[in-house]
Amino acid sequence: MSIPNIGVTLLFTKADLISLVPGSTFFLVIINFLIFVFIMKKKFFKPMADIIEKRRVEIEGGLEEAKAAKEEASVIKAEYEDKISKAQDEAAKILREKVEIGKERASEIIEKANKEADRIKDRTMREIEQDRLRAKDQLKDEIGDMVILTASKFIGNNIDDANSKRLVEESISKIGESKWTD
Repeated sequence: MSIPNIGVTLLFTKADLISLVPGSTFFLVIINFLIFVFIMKKKFFKPMADIIEKRRVEIEGGLEEAKAAKEEASVIKAEYEDKISKAQDEAAKILREKVEIGKERASEIIEKANKEADRIKDRTMREIEQDRLRAKDQLKDEIGDMVILTASKFIGNNIDDANSKRLVEESISKIGESKWTD
């Protein structure tokens, strides 16, 4: 395989250059390195530095946005905690009011029940007193009838109603009115 001739003839080959200057290999390496650095600086480092700078600016912008978002979140959190605190205070206030209303209602119900109990007690006492008076009157009538019956047997004659009533009243007054009022 042969190398095609491309129409350009090099005046010097690499071996010719190296042999012209003794110790020139070191200089050629340094020159090649400097050329490499210059080309890299123009073609690679500058665009890379621009990309890095853009990325640094983006990162700083992102950090500033994150900081702003964090501050906003802190403000929102503080507002939220304040609202929760107010809601809890309001709930506690409503609960206290409802408990107070419940206590008032309970007091009203108890007071109403006590009044009703007193009313029933008073009515019952009046009924008992009326029943006692009726029983007393009934007992007086029965005792009077027994006294009249007994007296008529002893006397031997029939006593009329007017006389019987008078005798009953006298008998009862002798027995003692104090016993009937107990």
